[in-house]
Parts: sequence; structure tokens; C-alpha cells
Amino acid sequence: MKLLSLNTVFLVSVCGLFFGCSSTENTTASVSEGNVSTQSKAEELGLKCQMTKSTGTHMKRKNCTTLAQREREEAEGQKFIRSVKSGMAESN
Repeated sequence: MKLLSLNTVFLVSVCGLFFGCSSTENTTASVSEGNVSTQSKAEELGLKCQMTKSTGTHMKRKNCTTLAQREREEAEGQKFIRSVKSGMAESN
């Protein structure tokens, strides 16, 4: 009886890993045709999804951002670059 339950746990774990690790291609936000309000909301927000890899792993994960988030990240990056350049200019 104990062996049967261990085999069952192993089988369920392998199936969960197999189905949990499936991935999709890089896509923009796609919403089912039946949910038009969600689709228009996604278009309004400029939702964009990409599959990205984290440092130290080969597994990809889906990362979705809105247009406002992408613009804010770009502005913060530009601000950081300007601060580094001004710090270099002061030290010379």
C-alpha cells in the first residue's frame, strides 16, 4: 500500500512538472473573442507580453507590462544614465 501511494505521488509530480513547464511563444496580449471588453481594455492599456529568462535559469516565464509601465521604466533608465554621466563629469 505504501509503495502504491509513493508511485502515485511521483506520477502526479511528474505530470505537474510537465504541464507546468509548458510555454508559449512571444506574443502580444491575446484575449478570447468572447470577452470583447477585456480585449478592448488590454488594447487601451497597451498590454504587451513577452517570454523572458531570469538570471541563473533556463526556464522562461511570461512577463506582461502596460505601456505606462514600459514608459516609466525607460524614463527611470534615462534618469539613471544621466546621474552616472554627471557623476563622471564631476570626478574629472
